Amino acid sequence: MTSKTIPAVPEERQQKAARSRQRMLGKALAELYASVATEPAPDEFMRLLAETDSKTAASPKR
Repeated sequence: MTSKTIPAVPEERQQKAARSRQRMLGKALAELYASVATEPAPDEFMRLLAETDSKTAASPKR
């Protein structure tokens, strides 16, 4: 059995490939979460935020 040596890929080419993969991953994640970012917050969450805001506003300032 003979083993084949894989030729070394120049570092610049490796970096370019890595950047390309990162761009593709970023684009895929942006598409995946775009709809989540535009969804309205659940009513219960908004109620809790309002409750926290009112307690914060009522507390004395330091």
